[in-house]
Amino acid sequence: MMQPGREMDAAVAEGVMGYAFYRYEKDNSRCYHCGRGLYDDENGCDGECCHYSTDDDAAWTVVRAMWEKGYEINLSRDDGQIDCDFREADKEWVWASAPTLPHAVCMAALRAMGVEA
Repeated sequence: MMQPGREMDAAVAEGVMGYAFYRYEKDNSRCYHCGRGLYDDENGCDGECCHYSTDDDAAWTVVRAMWEKGYEINLSRDDGQIDCDFREADKEWVWASAPTLPHAVCMAALRAMGVEA
């Protein structure tokens, strides 16, 4: 299971939100927003871009994007876990469960878009 953090944020930005990342030698991913490295602690991304997998407000932008793509959405809480389900018309529900809303939303959205999460 993919954990919340910058790797998941990058996967969501590309696989769900449709942002293209800049690619440099050695596949050093760059932020789609500020152009700085996602994994460079000294000169890296300053946090202006969305932290989809760890920030509630950013996760709601993922929910909105999935809704705009035509997906049905179901959110629920069960025993301290958040369950998030997405379904494209006439297809099976794709779901994920995680301790936080952003993590569950990101995992379910990635799975719905065919990205392993």
